[in-house]
Amino acid sequence: MLKSEVFLEIYGGVWLILRFCEERGTLSKIILSDIPFPIHELFVVSGVPVGMVRGNHAHKVLHQYLICLEGKVRVALTYKSREESEVTLTSDDQGIHIPPNTWASQTYLTEESRLLVFTSGEHKPDEYFRSLEAFYEEVVEGYSRPQ
Repeated sequence: MLKSEVFLEIYGGVWLILRFCEERGTLSKIILSDIPFPIHELFVVSGVPVGMVRGNHAHKVLHQYLICLEGKVRVALTYKSREESEVTLTSDDQGIHIPPNTWASQTYLTEESRLLVFTSGEHKPDEYFRSLEAFYEEVVEGYSRPQ
């Protein structure tokens, strides 16, 4: 019996990806033209110890799209509007778009976690905000440095 689910429907900040499930296994389909930016590269993050936090930066112009292929990864975001959100990606039928000027961190919650990342451009050292203070000073609306 074939069962399919909706592709890239936004649900609480998480995009659901088309899956075909049957007795022989599951096929998860990603239509690249539905990713909300042109894709330059992809990479997989794996072998991260449980509880380790990666990311902790923002990109000035780069878009990213994250899909948890295996395990569980919590993604925390801070937007330039000061709004914050957090989502736990638990399977390959969910993905999240991280637009430019969004502070992001990923906490790896299980040993087998593997994260697939699509990016819109080349990673360049001067394209990052590596300090939360610098991100707030340059990007966050209405922020003034504490005296």
